[in-house]
Amino acid sequence: MLAAAEKLTRHRIGTGRIVMPVAIYLELADGRIIRIGSVLMKGSATINKQIALRGLKDPPKRALINYNYDVLSE
Repeated sequence: MLAAAEKLTRHRIGTGRIVMPVAIYLELADGRIIRIGSVLMKGSATINKQIALRGLKDPPKRALINYNYDVLSE
């Protein structure tokens, strides 16, 4: 079974006042982009997470965030 390990860090944010879901996408071996879920980020934080990738024949090319510009950023 394939699994994606991710480490997501958000910094320069106040202590817990801003809570935002951050969508996570994968680029598959055939070039398609799929959304695999999201993580809830609160304040300045680092999240380590593993996601099981069931049903994929080939490993993905890469993981992406903000693919659809769905995260507030500068």
